[in-house]
Amino acid sequence: MKRFLLPCVCLIIFAALSASAQNWPSFRGPGASGVAEGQNPPTTFDATKSVNVRWKTPIPGLGHSSPIVWGNKVFLTTAVSSDPKPETRFGLYGDVAPVKDDPKHTWKVYCLDKTTGKILWERVAYEGLPKVKRHPKATHASSTPATDGRTIVALFGSEGMYAYDAAGKLLWKQDLGTLDAGWFYDPDYQWEYASSPVIYRGMVIVQADLQKDSFIAAYDLKTGKRLWMTPREEIPGWGTPTVYEGKTRAEVVTNGTKAIRGYDPATGKLLWWLAPNSEITTPTPVIAHDLIYVTSGYAPIQPIYAIRPGGTGDISLKDGKETGDFIAWSKKRGGPYMPTPVVYGDHLYTVSNQGVVTAYDAKTGERVYQERIAGKGGAFTASPCSSSAASTTSSASAKPPRRKRKPKLSHRGTETQREKKEEGLVGRGLSSSFHLASASRRAPSVQLSLKTSSLIFSVSLWQIFIPALKGTSLMFDEVSKPTVWYRSWPVLLVTAIVLPPIGLALVWMRRDFDLPLKALASVMLVALGAGYLYLIFGAGEDRYAALEQHRAQQKLAATGAQGPESQTPGVQTPPDAPGAAGDPAQQAASAAVDGQPSSDPNAAALGGAQAPAGGGRRNYWTNFRGPVRDGRYAEVTLKANLGAGLPLLWKQPVGGGYASFVVADGVAYTIEQRRAQEVVVAYQMETGRELWTHAWNAQFRESTGDGPRATPTWDAGRLYALGGTGELRCLDAKSGRPLWSKNILTDNGASNIQWGMAASPLVVDDKVIVQPGGTSGKSVVAYNKMTGAPVWRVLGDEASYTSPMLVTLAGRRQILAVTARRIVGLAPENGSVLWEHPWANSAGINISQPIVVSPNRFFISAGYGKGASLVEVAASGQALAARAVWENGSMKNKFNSSVLHEGHVYGLDEGIMTCVDVATGERKWKGGRYGYGQVVLAGGMLVVTTEEGEVVFVRPTPAQHTEVARFPALEGKTWNVPAIADGRLLVRNETQMACYKLTD
Repeated sequence: MKRFLLPCVCLIIFAALSASAQNWPSFRGPGASGVAEGQNPPTTFDATKSVNVRWKTPIPGLGHSSPIVWGNKVFLTTAVSSDPKPETRFGLYGDVAPVKDDPKHTWKVYCLDKTTGKILWERVAYEGLPKVKRHPKATHASSTPATDGRTIVALFGSEGMYAYDAAGKLLWKQDLGTLDAGWFYDPDYQWEYASSPVIYRGMVIVQADLQKDSFIAAYDLKTGKRLWMTPREEIPGWGTPTVYEGKTRAEVVTNGTKAIRGYDPATGKLLWWLAPNSEITTPTPVIAHDLIYVTSGYAPIQPIYAIRPGGTGDISLKDGKETGDFIAWSKKRGGPYMPTPVVYGDHLYTVSNQGVVTAYDAKTGERVYQERIAGKGGAFTASPCSSSAASTTSSASAKPPRRKRKPKLSHRGTETQREKKEEGLVGRGLSSSFHLASASRRAPSVQLSLKTSSLIFSVSLWQIFIPALKGTSLMFDEVSKPTVWYRSWPVLLVTAIVLPPIGLALVWMRRDFDLPLKALASVMLVALGAGYLYLIFGAGEDRYAALEQHRAQQKLAATGAQGPESQTPGVQTPPDAPGAAGDPAQQAASAAVDGQPSSDPNAAALGGAQAPAGGGRRNYWTNFRGPVRDGRYAEVTLKANLGAGLPLLWKQPVGGGYASFVVADGVAYTIEQRRAQEVVVAYQMETGRELWTHAWNAQFRESTGDGPRATPTWDAGRLYALGGTGELRCLDAKSGRPLWSKNILTDNGASNIQWGMAASPLVVDDKVIVQPGGTSGKSVVAYNKMTGAPVWRVLGDEASYTSPMLVTLAGRRQILAVTARRIVGLAPENGSVLWEHPWANSAGINISQPIVVSPNRFFISAGYGKGASLVEVAASGQALAARAVWENGSMKNKFNSSVLHEGHVYGLDEGIMTCVDVATGERKWKGGRYGYGQVVLAGGMLVVTTEEGEVVFVRPTPAQHTEVARFPALEGKTWNVPAIADGRLLVRNETQMACYKLTD
C-alpha cells in the first residue's frame, strides 16, 4: 500500500531550488554543513496545497532518512511494512518502549528525477523480519545514503549496507552484524540504528555505537571490503561522523557519550578524545572556521564544544575551565538534544527540541540572541539547514550586531509544518522556513530551513511550559532574557506551576502570546489551580471520610447494631464468605475481641480467626516478604481452579502508604497514613475488622505518593513499626499499647532520603536492626528490642530502601545490609563489618531484596541501568571476602524484588516478567508486562500483583513465560508487596485492601 507521499523533494534539502543547485551528497550536504550556498529557497510554502511545490511523488513505507542529490538525480531509502498501518507516533513524549509488533519489511532504494520527480528506478535491498525493534517515532530506514556521483551507498543498520551504481546495479553488499542501538539503561528497549555512512577518498566510513561491541570502521567504496575497524568503548548513540580535512592531516570526528573522539581516516587510529558529554548523543559534528563544533543535549550536561583540530590524547578541559589548548570555547548548557546545529557566516545556530533558536558568535561563543520560532516554539527533532541569496553571503557582512540592535527572527512561511500522518502524507522532508532579518546593516540576511518531523501541538500548554515528560530527561532550554523580569520564561514557568493565579496574570502580560493562546493557557491554569485545591483539600478529605465512616459502621456491626445502615460503602463481603453477617466465626471473633467468651471452639484467643485444620496456628508471615524476606510462601498448596480467580473474603478502604502486611495469631498488621497521622493498625484477617490502632502525628509527603513505606515486623507478641519520617514504635501486638519509641533519624543525626524510610525493622536475637543512613557512623543501628536502648551503631553510608536480612553465608550467621552504594555483612552481636561488596547504580538507589541461593552465594538486582549479580562470600581463615560470580543486565528490579525457584530467578525486569538462570546469569526468557508490580512465590506458582491492581498467576518454568490466570483484585495504582498467611492472600494499595482465599 502506498501509504506516504514524499512531498516535494525540492522542499527537503533545496534539491530543486535552482537549475544550478550544487550536489547534496550525504547527510546534511557537503561536509555535513547543512549549508547550500547561492540558493534562494521559498519562505512561503504549503505541501498540502502545492504552494511553491514543484512536484510530488508517492513513496511507500516509513523513512527518516534524508534524500541526497547528485546532478539531476535524487536518491532516498524507505522501509515498507507488510502491516498496512504501521505504528508511528510523533511529538515530544516520554514513552521509551519500542514498537511491539514488527512484521515482515521490504527495504528499498529509490532514484528520482530531480526536475520532474519521476521514479527512475527502485531496488529491493532486503526483505524479512526486522532484526531489531524500533522506537515508535523511529523507522527502519533512518540512515541517509551517501554518494560520490558514481556509487550510491545505502545503510539499513542490521539489514546490511548496499552499494549501487547510478543506473541501479548492485555493486556489493556488506553484512555489519546486528546493530542494536537503544536505551542505554535497558537493552530491551531497542530504538533502531540511525547513523549515516560518510564517503571519503574511496572509503565508506561507518560509526556504530551499540548496546555492546561498538565500533567505527571503513570499507572500500569499490568492493565493500573492510579496510579497518576500531572498537569504541561506547553506549548507544545516533550521531553521524564528520571528516575534517585540514592542511596537515584529516580527522574523522565522532560524537559519543563517553567521549567525543578524533580518528585517523586512513588507519582508524584514535588521535584524541574529549569528555564529558551527554548520556545520549545524536547531533553530528559540524566544521567551520577551522573549528569542529560538537553539541548534545541530554543529561547530565548539554555541552557545546568548539574544538581546534590537531589534538593528541586527552584534550578534556580542566575543572571549571571553558577553554583549553584545543578548545576554543565551550558551554555546559545549551546544546540541542536531537537537531544538529548549523554554522552560517560567523554565527552558530542551534535549535532545541522545543523550538528555541539560539545564535552564537561561532569564533568566541558569545550568545548573540535567542528566540522561539514564531514566538510559540513547538516540537522540533530534525536539523536546520541554511541558504542565502548570493548578495548576502559575504562573510564581511556577517559580523554580529551590537547587542542593542539584536537581529530578529521572523517566521515567514506558512504556519510551521506539523507532523502529519494523513493518508498519503508524512512529515518526511517537510520544511519550515524562518527568516533571519536584522536591524543592523552589518547582519546577514539568512534563510534557515528547519526540516521538522514534529511540531505536533499548534496551540497547547506545552508551547508555554517546557515539557516535563515521564521516563525522559529532555533538558530545559534557556530562553532569551526579556527586558523585564516578570516576562521571563523561568519566572512564568515556575510561577504558573507553583502559584497558578499569579501565573495567569503573567500570561496576560506577555505581548508575544496571541489571544487564543492566552485563552487556552488561562483555562488550563484555572484547571491546574482547581486541581491543586482538590488535591490539598478535597481528595484526601473524601478518602479519609469514607474510611472513617466505614470503620465506624464496622464497629457498630461488630457490637450487634446491624441493619440497613451498617452496609458500609467501599467494603465488599460475599454473603457466604467467612465473616459475613450472621456467620458463626464472625460472631465468635467479635465476642473474643470484646473480651467475651467465644462459643466457637475454633476461635483463637485474639481475633477469633479459625485455626488451620489439624492443629494450632503457626505464625509464619511475620516479616516483610515472608519468614526470611525472600518472598516465598510454602505452607499450603494453591486451589486447583485458579482460572476462576480467588474467592474474595473482604475488600475495604485503607489509609495511604506503601507498606505491606505481617500476620500473627490470625491478625494482619500494617501501617497507614490517615490525615496528618501515621497509624499502625491491626485487622482481623478473616473478616477485615479493625481491632486496634496506634497513631502519632507524622506525614511523609512525596510526588510518587504520601504515607509510610516500611512494613512492620512481628516478634514474640511485639510489633515494631517504622514510619516514613523515621518514627520507630514498639507496640504490644495484642492491644496496640506502646512500649517504647525512637525517631531513628534524629536519634542518629541522619537526614531522610528522597522517598522516605522504607527498610523494615529486623529483629535478631535481643536486638531490632534499622537503617537510618547518614555519614556519622550511625547508618545501621541496633536497639534493644525490649527497651529501645542503643546496642551498637556502624557505617557512614547513605540509606537505601532495602530491608536488612538475617542470613547464613560461608558458615557465618550475619546481617545482610544494602546501603546506597554497597552490600555488607555485619556481625549481629556488635555490628562489625565481616565483608563488603560494591553495589551502586547511576542514581545511588537500591530497593530490591537480595536472595540467598546457596550456602555461600546470594543474588541481588537493581534498576536504573544496573542489572543483577550473583555474589559469593567465602572464608579465608577467620576473614570473609565477597566477589561477583557474574554481573550483567539480565534482571533489573527497580522497586520490586525477585524470587528463586528451582535454580532460576523470576522477577520484573523494568516491569517485564523475566526468568534468569541464577548459576550463570543467562536470561532464559522475558515476557509479560505487569508494570512496577510485585512478585511472590506460593505453592510453586508465581503470584504477581500488577501495577494496575490485578493478581496474575504465572507458572515458574525456564522453558517459557506461561500465564495461568489473572483477575482484578484492587482498583488504582498498586505498588505494595502482597502478603500470604494461613492460605490467605492480602493485597493493598494507597486506597484499598482486600483478602482472598488461596486454598480449596
